[in-house]
Amino acid sequence: EKIESPLRALFRKYAEGAGHPIALSEAFVSQHLVVVEVIDTRDDSRRFIDGKWFANAEPDDLLSGDEDTLRKHLKVVGSPVVEEGELLTITGPEAQRLGFMTRKFEDGLPKEEATVLEALAGPGATITRLDKTFSERAAKWLLAFGGLMAAVVALSVVLFMYQGPGVMTIVGIAALVLALLVSAVAEQLHAVPLFLILVGVVLLAVEVFLIPGFAMFGILGLGAMGLGFLMLLSGSTLSADGPTLTKDMAVGFGLQFVAGCLAGVAAIIFLTRFFPSLGPGKKLMLATTTVPSGAAVALSEGAGLAVGDVGTARSVLRPAGSAVFGDAHVDVTSNGRFIDPDTRVRIVAIEGTRIVVEPAEAQA
Repeated sequence: EKIESPLRALFRKYAEGAGHPIALSEAFVSQHLVVVEVIDTRDDSRRFIDGKWFANAEPDDLLSGDEDTLRKHLKVVGSPVVEEGELLTITGPEAQRLGFMTRKFEDGLPKEEATVLEALAGPGATITRLDKTFSERAAKWLLAFGGLMAAVVALSVVLFMYQGPGVMTIVGIAALVLALLVSAVAEQLHAVPLFLILVGVVLLAVEVFLIPGFAMFGILGLGAMGLGFLMLLSGSTLSADGPTLTKDMAVGFGLQFVAGCLAGVAAIIFLTRFFPSLGPGKKLMLATTTVPSGAAVALSEGAGLAVGDVGTARSVLRPAGSAVFGDAHVDVTSNGRFIDPDTRVRIVAIEGTRIVVEPAEAQA
């Protein structure tokens, strides 16, 4: 009874709001009721009432909640609709006959939109059509490329930390703002993914500035950023009541994110190798530190350099930067390690226009 009582109240509440038979609605959850169909002899209207009350009421007793209906004006029609000890179970046609459904389409809804609207426009019906706005259509299209946007932001963060601000920084900020706007338009912007993205940035900063090598912290940082963007652009939350993340969404986003990161790294390697100082390579790779005694020049302008020459790093090499060999300031790349300014460096390889150096004491 403790379970049944609130359920009966809930069903009664919705039945009153929808205009459904209250006694029958309670019979969906209670086995203690007897429900009979009666006809009001004054106007031939039909209703469903408590059969136990009807059997025990006096002729002048009022029907519960109805000040105008007396027991003597009601006449039972047929057998009880619901017997004591059973729950009400109905089919589609029975739902229509008992007053739970007002209209029925025999062959289902028509396929043509105009026919559907015409069929739904019953007596007193109001049909309101809602169309997507331009921003909603654009957001839906952009959400399909969420993994690529996340990859652009991740790469721009890494390049910013290694090389400082530049063109890719602007591109990354634009991609991040676009992702936030898309999520806001789709009404799925919340704090958890933003926190994960921030954690990813912090882990990448730890990898770059505190524990160089781009291993565990770098991978964890990229993973946290990827997960944050996945939750941001899919609208998924940690709440059981929120949108759930499906396997297809995760796989599609992951493939885009990994492919975008790999493509970006490949593009950076290509531009660094073949365009270290000029053209798109210089514009894509972020600016190096300016040296007071003159700007670094490309290898083609620094004649006379050869493997084994020793010079001095003029900017931090992370791994790219600038160094001076005699009177020539040139762009160089370390062999993978970070090299501080004013460190003596030796040329270990010349690959086209790319000069690879290492600390001079490494071969001392």
